[in-house]
Amino acid sequence: MSSILKVDTIQNTGGTTGLSIDSSGRVLNPNAIGWLVSKNAIQTASAANETMTWQVVSLNQGSGFQTSGANVNKFVAPVHGLYTCTVTLLSVSSTNQTDVSLMFNGNTNVVTMRNAGVAGHESYSLSWVGEMDVGDTLHVNINTSGRQVYGSGTPWSTWCGHLIG
Repeated sequence: MSSILKVDTIQNTGGTTGLSIDSSGRVLNPNAIGWLVSKNAIQTASAANETMTWQVVSLNQGSGFQTSGANVNKFVAPVHGLYTCTVTLLSVSSTNQTDVSLMFNGNTNVVTMRNAGVAGHESYSLSWVGEMDVGDTLHVNINTSGRQVYGSGTPWSTWCGHLIG
């Protein structure tokens, strides 16, 4: 037995739209959570485990990425769920290796990456998928004092992520 459910919008009992289906059959989520930030200046860590700063906020759907306050430069989960994020960085033109970590709730290192330390610029990246509760945080650390991450007007170094569900 089959049936067809014909709806354009799915709402909760309070009237908030959860999903919409357009005339082409695309499912749209008006309450999606996602962020995309980038650096516009080189950052030199003045101490070990320095939080990476992000000057350009291109996307902050759901207001999870914090631009001020105690959690500045961190993503704070606005809802419980499964999240994913990717950090892509450009090294300065140097032979120094730079370790960078994705930190969960301030002190748990969930992923670390290192550039190869060859002369010239190098791109390096990390990806992560994990469960977050409301208020859990993610941020990116430069692990060693004096190490640098490249930034300029071009988005060479970026951090993005979103709620999977």
